[in-house]
Amino acid sequence: IAPVTFQTSPVKALTGQDALSFQSRSPQLEFAGRLGIKHLEEFTLQGHASYLGVIDGRLGNLSGIFAMNITEAHFNAGCERATGSTTSDILAQNAHIWYWQGPSLSGPVTCEDGALSLTLSGKDPSTDVNAHIAIRLDGTYRIQIDLASTDPRTDAVLPLYGFQKTQTGYRLSEAGKWS
Repeated sequence: IAPVTFQTSPVKALTGQDALSFQSRSPQLEFAGRLGIKHLEEFTLQGHASYLGVIDGRLGNLSGIFAMNITEAHFNAGCERATGSTTSDILAQNAHIWYWQGPSLSGPVTCEDGALSLTLSGKDPSTDVNAHIAIRLDGTYRIQIDLASTDPRTDAVLPLYGFQKTQTGYRLSEAGKWS
């Protein structure tokens, strides 16, 4: 990740306005936003799928992008309320690796039980995907992805990425902590 640039304003802090703006740009990941006491505004994040390989080695050779835009988020002991959206075309961009192509995903960013909640879904003629990612302020996360497909090639691809076969398709459930 590239260095993060911060710009502060003590005058704004004293008047209750956003006291800190930040940004970082690298070839694989860029983000920017404004931060105040217990809230985040106009946060944008866009990354290349290969950046996810830093977090999870299974994803290092993938193509595509993921993006998140948070209009505003308010925090206390956890996430209290947030509005925004998230998108990803990673499932749609890797047919050259998987010999299978899934749909692009999109959905809202909200708060749920104190966690920042990303709910993504997408559907094409053969595949239906529903994903939920919950991230807490302490760095713990929970991911659940349900995927149903009539394309038999998913049987060869999805288990390589940790998906388990279910009665209706495949499910990936993971939890952990990002440092």
